[in-house]
Amino acid sequence: MSTSPGKRTWIGWSFVAGCCTGIPSGVILAYLASIPFYLGLFFFLLLGLLIGAIMFRFGSGASPVHPPTLALIGSAVVLLTWGTTLLIEYATLPGLVARRTEMALFRRLTPEQQAEVAAKIRVHVMSRLLGRPYEGRPAEWLAGFPKYLRWIARDGTMECPRVVDPTTFTFKLPQSRASWAFRVVLSMALLAFAVLSQYLLLARPSKDQTSPDAIPSK
Repeated sequence: MSTSPGKRTWIGWSFVAGCCTGIPSGVILAYLASIPFYLGLFFFLLLGLLIGAIMFRFGSGASPVHPPTLALIGSAVVLLTWGTTLLIEYATLPGLVARRTEMALFRRLTPEQQAEVAAKIRVHVMSRLLGRPYEGRPAEWLAGFPKYLRWIARDGTMECPRVVDPTTFTFKLPQSRASWAFRVVLSMALLAFAVLSQYLLLARPSKDQTSPDAIPSK
């Protein structure tokens, strides 16, 4: 975002750019975070650097900016990106449970049968998280998010009835509680470091800004 000499742009554009980049990045990271051996953490660093660079580019016309302002905006984008990742992980949980529960038969079912199985297991999963029957309202879905985090922190296991036969299946998250907590904390730290390491550079004057000492005296 180029600016004419002496004209400053609004620093809020960097926040808008960070949000527009951070939300899709959070969606991508939700699918990469669980790569075995913590290899998915690399992408938090990589995409964090990308988000920070874009925010720096859109905010360069407003530099220099007070570091507390930059830290506040940068942290908000980090939390938005990180929160999006957790929210997508939560949203995809019923589908993951459905595939694990009916793994032996799921691929042999027709698309209509797969949709029916997924819908029934979704209701079961959400009901277990909420502790009451799930009616499909958006407010209920949002209320289930903190309960999802609490469920992971406790044990991350769930007894699920099979749809195709009367047996049950115990679903367990691929990662243990300690492993999940370690991944989540480290992913946020890497994301924050990557974004802020780029964005906080706006505290310095931009190169195209003329220093007062360089202005010739009349």
